[in-house]
Amino acid sequence: MIVIDLAASAPFQGTNRTKDSHLTHAFGPNTSEQIILTSGSTITNFNAGFQVKAVVGNFVWLDGNQNGLQDNGEKPVQGVKVMAMNSSGIVVSESTTGVDGIYNLDGIAEGNYYVKFQAQSQYGFTAPNRGSDEIDSDVSGTFGTGTTSLVQLHTGDQLNNIDAGLTLAVLPIEWIDFVGSYNGTFTTLSWITGIEVNNDYYIIERRHETEKNFRQIGRELASANQFASRHDYVYDDYDLSLDGIYYYRIKQVDKDGLKNLANFHSI
Repeated sequence: MIVIDLAASAPFQGTNRTKDSHLTHAFGPNTSEQIILTSGSTITNFNAGFQVKAVVGNFVWLDGNQNGLQDNGEKPVQGVKVMAMNSSGIVVSESTTGVDGIYNLDGIAEGNYYVKFQAQSQYGFTAPNRGSDEIDSDVSGTFGTGTTSLVQLHTGDQLNNIDAGLTLAVLPIEWIDFVGSYNGTFTTLSWITGIEVNNDYYIIERRHETEKNFRQIGRELASANQFASRHDYVYDDYDLSLDGIYYYRIKQVDKDGLKNLANFHSI
């Protein structure tokens, strides 16, 4: 569904599903949840609510001197996928940078969102928040590699200063997978990496849905055989005193003290 100048309102906000919006973004921006139809069946009161949209942009560049700022002569980067994601990690809008490094995330409803930049494999991310919003990078890694912190948007907002600075760098590890599951008693986090170069240890961080910031809950030493093609790690979290959603992320620390993040996981 393509709607000009509007954004899908939050779904199922009332107590009567026949009057609520069904646009959950479950299968991409502006899509509904899955429904099953049988021959001869009729479904009515399947609604889509819209509001005046907010828009987010702006620029992805190659930070040649790695100072975290957009300097004269530094080049834009084309072909970077950019996504607006709500606090549950659902994509509500997506775009790709053009030859000028510009992107535009359209059709975003009022709410809290973060932006995720999915750059090509040869790139890493420069240091964030080194200057004014107009010339620095906003990629803080708050919700995993390539992500910004949460931003609150209101109807009609035009937020055109969310930028990403890239660097040509080799990361110390290759993230292959990161999953989590709750068995009724504790949460098990499992992550897999490829060859690890200069890797020291991992920090496990968590926040509850009622909390604003992540906090460290554990630490795992890196594998002794760094040149193995695969490394498997497991961490069990027993300290679950609150009902609701927990968010986890893994922070990798190399022997030089530099850090990078796996994508966050919600349980």
